[in-house]
Formats: sequence, C-alpha cells, structure tokens
Amino acid sequence: MKNNNQTREQLVMQYFWEGQDAFLCGQYEKAIECFQKIIGLDPIYDFLYEPIGCAYIELGKVEPAVDALKTGRMTLLDIFNMSSYNFGNAKYKKKFIKVLNKLLDVPKYDKFFESIVLKDNKEGYKDIYIQSLLIMSKLHVENNETLSKLEKSVAHNTTVKTARNLLFKDSEFRLSDTDNLNDPSEGLSLLKALKIKEKDYPKVDKDNAFVASFSFNLENLTMLRLYGKDESKKEATGVSIVFNKTFFDANNKGCLSPNNKKSVVENKIITETKSDNKASLYRCVYIDPDNGFVESISHKDKYALKREKAKDGDIEQYEAAIKDLTCDIKEGLKELERKIKKLDKEIVAKLLLQLRYLIKDVAFKDEQECRIIQVADITDKEKVNVDEAKNTLFLNYIKVEDYVEELIFAPNVDKRDINNFEKRFIHEGKRKIECRLSKLPYYSV
Repeated sequence: MKNNNQTREQLVMQYFWEGQDAFLCGQYEKAIECFQKIIGLDPIYDFLYEPIGCAYIELGKVEPAVDALKTGRMTLLDIFNMSSYNFGNAKYKKKFIKVLNKLLDVPKYDKFFESIVLKDNKEGYKDIYIQSLLIMSKLHVENNETLSKLEKSVAHNTTVKTARNLLFKDSEFRLSDTDNLNDPSEGLSLLKALKIKEKDYPKVDKDNAFVASFSFNLENLTMLRLYGKDESKKEATGVSIVFNKTFFDANNKGCLSPNNKKSVVENKIITETKSDNKASLYRCVYIDPDNGFVESISHKDKYALKREKAKDGDIEQYEAAIKDLTCDIKEGLKELERKIKKLDKEIVAKLLLQLRYLIKDVAFKDEQECRIIQVADITDKEKVNVDEAKNTLFLNYIKVEDYVEELIFAPNVDKRDINNFEKRFIHEGKRKIECRLSKLPYYSV
C-alpha cells in the first residue's frame, strides 16, 4: 500500500522487494506489476524490462516477453547471462529460446547478427548464434555460485610502467585488438575443431573483437616470468595487478541476481544501473584444435585455493562444479558442431566471433585465463582508439584504482620500484594498495 509520506526511493524499494518476492514465489503477474510501477516512477530503472520479460516467458506469453526485452538495454548475451538461473528447466528453456528467435527478427535489435545474416536466410544461423551465446553464458564467471564463492579476485599481468600509468596517471584500462595477443592461433582453435576450412576463416572486417586477459591464479610463476617484461625484455620484471570482481559487470540485474540484496542495501537503490562501460568476465576453454577434445575450462588451481585457506569441503565442491561445467561445455560444443553442418561456414565463422576468443589451444591451459571480450565496429572512432606508437587499435574500459586489491611484483623487479609505488600512494593521498615482491622460486639476475 502506498504511503503518501514515502519518498520515491522508498517506494522503489517497496515495489522492488514485493516484485522480487512475487517472482521467487511464482506470482509472475504481480512481479510484472511491481516492476512496471518502478519504471513508471523513474525510467532510469528500465533494466527491469529484462525480469519483466523473463516473467512473461514463465507465463508462456511470447509476444509480451519480446516487447519487454526489446525495450530494455541488455544485449542478447546479457539476457542469456541473466536468465541462466532457470536453464535446468527444459520447459522454460524452450520458451526462452523461442523468444530469442523472435528477438533476432526485430530490426536493429542485434546489429551484429543483422550485419552478417541476410533477412531471408536466418533460421539455421539463428540456431547456431543462440547456441554460441548459450555456451558463453555458461562460461560467465558469475554463473555458478559454488565457483564464484572461491573466485573473489583475478589477476592481470602487465608491465610496471603500465601499472604506474593506471594508478598514478588515471589512465583507463584497455581492451586490446585480438591481432596483438601472444598466441598466433588466437580465434582459430574453435574453427579448426569444427573442421571449418582455412578458406572460410573470417577476413579483416569492420566487426572486430577486443579482449583483456586475467588469470584465476593471482601469483603464477609462468605469468610473472613471461608477461609484463620491461624494455630490456628481461624475464620476471612485470607485475600482477589483483582486481576484485566488482571491476566487471556481474550481468545479474533485477530480481534474478543472487547478490542483489547486498547491492540494494549498500547503494540505497534497487541495484546499480547497468554501466555501458563495465563488461562481463568469461572463462576460457582449453581444447585440442586437431581433434576437438576439450581438456579443461579455466579455474583456480587447487594449490591457489589452499594458499587462500579455502576449506577442504569447499574445494571438493569447487572441483566437482568445474567437472560438471566442463561436461556441459563439451556437450554444448558438440551440439554446435551438429548445427553448423549444412550452413555456410564463412557465415558461421563470423557469427562465432565472440566465442572463438574464449576457446584456446590446450598448450596454454596452465594460464587459467578468463577474459573480457567486446565486439566493436572499428569505423566507430568515438569508441575505437588508435595507439600510434604501436600502430594498434584498442578500446578504453574504466579506471582501475577503486578495484585493485594488491600488486604482486615479479622476482626481478627492483625493490626500489616497489618502495616508490608505496611512497606515491602516500604522496598523492590515494588509497593504500598492498605491494609485495613475489616469493616464488626464480633465479633473480
């Protein structure tokens, strides 16, 4: 009941909790009504069209679901990530896929798909595009609560110079053009495993993938040795920047987020509005491209969990969840292979652009990598930038200071550099970030 003395924020809170409780109790009409009231109070909450759409899917109302979802601000992949809570329900999943198929018929809803597939030739390609997004949603690091509970931080390995620029010059974190990654076969492992011939590999096009790489293992000797070398190219001269996971978009908006209550209490609003700048984090899959064998998906190694004093029971659950997820990914990739058989492989390769850069050669499995991946139109000069010194393209992400937990310097870094970081935090009145030299066994020279 509305109290005339309630503020707008109090009403928003009231309708939200009523809507969330209704959704979780299966009272979908009431949930829709509550969320629509919130949007009526302030359009800033238009991300609630997504849970409204999901509620309509639960009710089996396809057209209202399509209308709600196309009005919201989420991409098709965002909707997948948010709705994966119920993919174990075969009936829901079937209705959900039906709605997504219809969304792909909405002009300009998914410009990437629309730019690749002709209007009168969509059906088979919609299936494989949706299948690729389904696989990606399973790789989302917040998809499984058992896993995310023990994956509170991730590390990005870079040069000491870059760390200085990020922390003291307020430079924005960058997503790099995939042509500049260390693996020359980047983006091709999946195509090889799917037996797509080299003549059908995508050519340079305006739609381009940009990535940023992280590792679940915060202090890894291979990463500290090989990444972030200084100008002399000497090994073990870089730094591991440890980020907490608020650096990324959880993609759990509205009533479907298991962590939503904490967000509401802290921010005094329903949840943070979706940032156009924050991006989701996905696990990589390690595969033998010659035979399609899925070796593993990226995760935190047991030694790292032990170092972080995780309980034995939690570690067992974590390893079991990784095993189950690996099986799901294997089945998803097999289904993808079945779906592409009669389709134009060149078009297929283009549609798999995002997923391709999450599938890595098994040779790199020790890196336990997870990635931000974004596709951008390189003709968009407001979004896509040029590094003239390196002659490469990049996307700006966000500034890092609020999200960094620790700096772990490789064994060959001069201790004076570490002291200078600590002094500058004090000198510039910045939040103190722990800085330490890695104690991993390495012959320092």
